[in-house]
Formats: sequence, structure tokens, C-alpha cells
Amino acid sequence: MLEWFFQELLWLRDGGESPARIIPDGLGSPEEQFAFMARVASERGVLPAGSSGPLIRRLFGVYRANWQATLAYRPPREDQDLTLIRATEPLPTVLSAMHNAARSSHQDPCNGWSAMTSGHIQLIRVPGDHLTIMEEPHVAHVVRTVTDLIRTGPARTDRKS
Repeated sequence: MLEWFFQELLWLRDGGESPARIIPDGLGSPEEQFAFMARVASERGVLPAGSSGPLIRRLFGVYRANWQATLAYRPPREDQDLTLIRATEPLPTVLSAMHNAARSSHQDPCNGWSAMTSGHIQLIRVPGDHLTIMEEPHVAHVVRTVTDLIRTGPARTDRKS
């Protein structure tokens, strides 16, 4: 989980080019690992210069809490229509292991939403992947899509996938 956290932390700088294993094996204690991550993230401009191991420890605590909440979340089934904006590209390799471990529905066309609603699901595909849809140039397409949905409302011609 620490590796996944560090990869996501460096994503803004490295994108999908982050290697699968970044934290050196020789770092034994968590304090050494957090200090290493703070130094690397500072050097790469992801965090401000002088960021410390305790800062990374706090960020990792939030990451771990979100991970645990994701695994524990079981929403009730609703009769609610939904519009799902889904990236056309598959998950980046760096995230696949994490989503497989969490047993997410990332390979399902509706990302698992079909199991959570008996309502209509409008599926809209946008360019990019799970992370890049919120970066240029793809975010502009997402903004246009959401703006059009707000102006016109969801289409009722799509079939539930």
C-alpha cells in the first residue's frame, strides 16, 4: 500500500512512467521510508522543499483511511437514474493492482453502478484514463460534457449497460 501511495503521490510529476517499485529495499523503518518519500517528492517538485517524513506519514494516513473506507463501503441499492462519465482508456498499469486488490468494478462497462441502481444509466465515454481525464487536454472535454448535461439534461435514449 505504501508503494501505491508513493506512486500516486508522484503521478503528477511522473505520470504513468513511475516504476512499479520505487522505495528502496534497504530502508527498514517506516520513518526512513517516509523521509525518503518526502525527499524524493520535494526534489521532483511534487511537495514543497523541506517537506518532512511526518508530513508524508500524515498524507499516507489519509490515503490508508480512504482505502479502508472504499473497501468497507456498501451502498444500498436505489432506483435512481445516473449519468456515468467514463474514460475510454483502461486504468493505468500503476493503478490496476490496487483496483484488483480492492475488487473494484473497473472492468465492468458501468463500473459496478448497475448493481447499485435499478434506474437508467446513461454512459458517456470521454478521452483519457482514470487519472488523465482531469488533466489537459482531456479535462476540457469533460467540462464540455458536464456543461452540456447541465444545459440539456441527461439523454433518455441510451440503454442501461
